[in-house]
Amino acid sequence: MKKIGKYDLIREIGHGATATVYLGNDPFAQRDVAIKALNLRFSGNSDYLDLMKREEQMRNIIHDAVVRYSECSRSDTGQVFLVMDHIEGPSLNQVMLERRLGDRDLMIVAHRVLEGLAATHRLGIVHRDLSPDNIILRDGKPDRATIIDFG
Repeated sequence: MKKIGKYDLIREIGHGATATVYLGNDPFAQRDVAIKALNLRFSGNSDYLDLMKREEQMRNIIHDAVVRYSECSRSDTGQVFLVMDHIEGPSLNQVMLERRLGDRDLMIVAHRVLEGLAATHRLGIVHRDLSPDNIILRDGKPDRATIIDFG
């Protein structure tokens, strides 16, 4: 099994131009996590490292509507990665493509997102890519909407 740091990589769950997100497992804590691994070619670039460091500041946010970050580290190969809770559920975008959400459910999601953003803004952290893809409905429930991907 492939590893990054102490974490076992189970499978890729997303990727972008600069990083790949994996479902991982912390063998010591025996819990699944999401691991955002900066592509190796960017792991030495100070601009990208600054972005990862800014995202790592999310560790200071403890709010049910915001994904919890737990670690920022560098692997033995030099790859920089962030570890956060794995949020199980579809994105708001996936749900909206499958069905029309009722007004009440949309208001619940909006309220949760605003509460989460207020918590991050109090610490001077701004989400720079808020979209339905970056809102996960834990277990498919609007009242458990969680903001992810502050990079």
